[in-house]
Amino acid sequence: MLPQTEGVITIAVDKSKNNFAHYVRFDSAIGFLVNVYNEQAELTSTFNTGGQQPTSIDISADDKRLLVNATNSTQVEMITLEQFDVSATQLSFNTTFGNASVETQEVIISGVSDSWQATSDVAWLSFTQETTEDSNTLTITVDSNEITGWGLFTGIVTITDPETGSNTQIVIELAVDEVRLFSEVSALTFTEQVDKTTLSHTVSILTNKASAVEWQANSNVDWLTLVTDSVNNTLTLTADPSKISADGFYQGEITLSPTNSAESLSGIIKVSFDKGDFDTTSMSEIVIADITPNNTSDIVLDPLRPNIYIAQGDTIKVHNIITGALITTITSPLADVDLTNLVIHPDGSILLASNSETFTDEDGQSQTRVNHYQIDLSNFSISLMPADDIDLEFRPAQIAMISGKAIVISEALEYANLALKLQFWDRDNAFDSPFIKDVPANNNVVAYNSNTAALMQYTLEYNAFTSESVQQVASAENINPAFSGALSNIVTSSSGEDIYTASTTSEWTIFDGITFADQGVLRSSSQTVNVAIDSSNNSYFYRFDSGFFMLSKYDENQQELFTATYSAGSADSYISPNYQRVIHYDSTSNSLVLDYIPD
Repeated sequence: MLPQTEGVITIAVDKSKNNFAHYVRFDSAIGFLVNVYNEQAELTSTFNTGGQQPTSIDISADDKRLLVNATNSTQVEMITLEQFDVSATQLSFNTTFGNASVETQEVIISGVSDSWQATSDVAWLSFTQETTEDSNTLTITVDSNEITGWGLFTGIVTITDPETGSNTQIVIELAVDEVRLFSEVSALTFTEQVDKTTLSHTVSILTNKASAVEWQANSNVDWLTLVTDSVNNTLTLTADPSKISADGFYQGEITLSPTNSAESLSGIIKVSFDKGDFDTTSMSEIVIADITPNNTSDIVLDPLRPNIYIAQGDTIKVHNIITGALITTITSPLADVDLTNLVIHPDGSILLASNSETFTDEDGQSQTRVNHYQIDLSNFSISLMPADDIDLEFRPAQIAMISGKAIVISEALEYANLALKLQFWDRDNAFDSPFIKDVPANNNVVAYNSNTAALMQYTLEYNAFTSESVQQVASAENINPAFSGALSNIVTSSSGEDIYTASTTSEWTIFDGITFADQGVLRSSSQTVNVAIDSSNNSYFYRFDSGFFMLSKYDENQQELFTATYSAGSADSYISPNYQRVIHYDSTSNSLVLDYIPD
């Protein structure tokens, strides 16, 4: 028998999910009350009702509320039960395999006695309990030493109060990202023509792991020599033209692999060699006629091949920028609708394009939809991307490399995977950016906000096993009046420390990770039109001054190496350092003009 005061009448009873019995009783000295007993038949709490005579009681599914039904059927009283609670019932931890530590998280626990306990069903979780007069805190820690591989793992933390027998659980999700090896550049090009060559590159080898990974590099072509620097984590690649007997275009791959095969996934750098007999001294420039791009932004250079892609009507023309020859024409599956928004993968594998289609729905109403296409650049085949997988609200603007993985960034800074499935978007702070550049070495993205004349620097994180693979974790803002309405391009050094801008009054900014320092211009001119950079961190500034267009090359210390002058040019320009071409669009003659960059 449960102990109770003599003369007290029991009216109703119900049991909670944690097997606590709740008795509604009448005590002539107190009135109507509720006694709560645990599984050991011990009275744990007593509280009064509002005074109406109860006829029945019901306990909510979460055991936190008691409904008392009075004799008067129109009156229902709700009582909050004194059950313990936790501030979170699910927590997510993210890390990369091999990282020494994972940031801890705290849970606040209420409604428990001082003897509460926490246990886990997995070895990789540990706890620190803290009980004070004001609160109970459980600090949850992931033990990196107990993580044996990458993937998505789940653990259960059970919190128990021995005095009441109550318990609750917290689900812990741990996403351990795979370790990857990769380069700051995804593709490298080499060329030898009669008077122009690019035969060597040095690149940094990176990893998403917090500590260094011992690595090695191998080539699948015999025309490349590799020299590794394990101290500085750099790789120097040198092409040997004598190993190639016939003129032509050749491709290969560099495999970056860990010395310990279990420590990391391997990475790939795509490489190409274009060998030919073109002599720039034989003609002053190359003109590609009959070019009418849908937008001047719909012209992109290939990072792997000597190709330029021009969206023109419902086609994409592909021309060789060494000779100017037409390679092929890619035709949209949807005739007579302009293809726009060309975006190329940094390794030259695919090209994205889109169009806006007007159609009549089943109700006879005119509607508009955006179609997205992917072009396989190995064979120039074009295919419609499945619309059901796409939830971007804006058009793709850039494919960036974050921790060695490709993500798509839209005009409004939505981050998506290559299937255009949205992963992250800071909608409240979004803006339409005409220029977006990534810095693979530190997972940064630089975007220009013309509304505030600011360069925004965003730091991203990638984890292959989280539900949303990309997160934006930090941002920095560089407001510079010099950028107001006059910025036409952005590039950065491989480290991201040097930011070069096509701005007539501010061409170089130093970013130390916290603050921006404007260094002014490297050379004064009437207009700075464009800017580019190569794998050696040499910068190229295309300017207009005194009636001429000029291209200046600077080394990584901003020392001028040469300045070349051209009799014609335009604001719509494209610079290819590896193939020694500076290209401009002549809207008067509807042509692309290919000029040469000095050695």
